[in-house]
Amino acid sequence: MTLDDRPFVYVIMPFSSKFRNVYFSSIKTACEELNLKCERVDEQIIEGTIIDRIYRNITDADLIIAELTEHNPSVYYELGYSRALRKRIISISRDINSLPFDLSTYQALQYGNPKDPNEEVDYQALKENIKNIIEKTIQTAHYRDENIPIVYPASRLIQGGIFDELLKKSEVEIIFCGIHFQWSLSDHEEYILEKLESGVSIDYVITDPTKPSVIEKIARMLSISEENELIRECEDGFRKLERLYRQTVERGCSQNLNVFFTDREPLGRYYLFDHNHHNGSVLATPYTFELRSSHSPTYLYKARTDVARSYIKSCIKLKESSKKYQFS
Repeated sequence: MTLDDRPFVYVIMPFSSKFRNVYFSSIKTACEELNLKCERVDEQIIEGTIIDRIYRNITDADLIIAELTEHNPSVYYELGYSRALRKRIISISRDINSLPFDLSTYQALQYGNPKDPNEEVDYQALKENIKNIIEKTIQTAHYRDENIPIVYPASRLIQGGIFDELLKKSEVEIIFCGIHFQWSLSDHEEYILEKLESGVSIDYVITDPTKPSVIEKIARMLSISEENELIRECEDGFRKLERLYRQTVERGCSQNLNVFFTDREPLGRYYLFDHNHHNGSVLATPYTFELRSSHSPTYLYKARTDVARSYIKSCIKLKESSKKYQFS
């Protein structure tokens, strides 16, 4: 999901000049004529590693177009990841009969003369063929089954992206449930304050930082080698909440911030946006035994889906069973 509301077509292909017209004259033009956003990774300003951006593009894409003529290993790698995420894919090649057996079972569009690779390609005809296939895809099915989540390979990838978008769009209420929210308080404090000032209610349901024994138990459960490290993170996260509260007092919106302590072992980190009034979206990062949460996958469940409602129900139940903290 991006701030551009148009469906996103991500193109997987070699970047060499021999494919320039295939991309710009055929693929990209076809998408633009259908009012679709179309990009390759080399067109984007990249923050972080290129592989993280590739994962993000595939995750966000409503449709994948893959150019397979040269059997490029990088293209096949991205194509395999796209298949694993059950993305809708249009494959094109100058010779579909040369595709590996596993790929030959999927529909592919052939263009040009496979017997003469030097023969000029009719890029206008290729554009029209791609448009026709995309239009049929749009007509026959939704881009996604709404109950299938959008997957972010690591939760750190939501920072500065979908997390910010959902935060900005929230109009009534937000709930954060997890061990602590150290990073979101560090990186998004001003956004959160703006929401509180605008009247949005924000509840934090966190592990009780005054009970080291509970945190140590969680550290063992998650196979975190340094129990003291997790204790420090929880304490630091709570200090940031105290600072946030002091700022809400100064701005006259402290009534909109609530903090709840729980000693229950959390199963993950959850962000609920406008959960009661609009049956809102949910970001879920299940805790695993192998990875810290910043490197664990995060799942976005859209508003009004069955899974989103289930997470909302569980998190509200946890909040109701937790102890509300009274700031002094």
